[in-house]
Amino acid sequence: MASQLLPRSELIASLKAGLQRCSKTLLIAGIALIVLGMVAIIAPGIATLFVTTFLGWLFIVSAVAELYLAFQVHGGWRIAGAVLTGLISLVAGVWLLINPAAGAAALTLLLAAYFVATGVVKAVAAFQLRGVGGSGWTIFSAACSVILGMLVFNGWPGTAVWLLGLLVGIDLLFYGWALLALRSAVNR
Repeated sequence: MASQLLPRSELIASLKAGLQRCSKTLLIAGIALIVLGMVAIIAPGIATLFVTTFLGWLFIVSAVAELYLAFQVHGGWRIAGAVLTGLISLVAGVWLLINPAAGAAALTLLLAAYFVATGVVKAVAAFQLRGVGGSGWTIFSAACSVILGMLVFNGWPGTAVWLLGLLVGIDLLFYGWALLALRSAVNR
């Protein structure tokens, strides 16, 4: 049986109803993102160190899980592949913890790509929400993400120590405001 597409007005009504149901979640997430964004903007060097350290530990935890899995799997090449991915994750995590400045420089480059990519995804989401009030803020957030990504590419590597934390803070701040604006619009 082929699925039928909803008419645009029904799709917008369905989206709005879903957003109204999670109004409290939008409020809490919006406020949390704004607060975290302001903290990162006020202390960008610390935020950069936090991001680098967090990712280092994330890689190490991932490595432990991958290595554990490697010895649960039976068969030569499957074990070798799982051990190899576990060791790569372990090396990456330890490297980030031992070399946070070099890690921040590498992560800053990745962040530039992240901002551009999420900006594009937010723009697509905003296009889909264009009949819902407050979607303009999502477009604004998308544009900010793309612009931030381009700024990172232009200033690398000199600004890697503080830019990572600052840009994450700015992005969190704008996305928090976008969620609050969306919540406000759907609750009218």
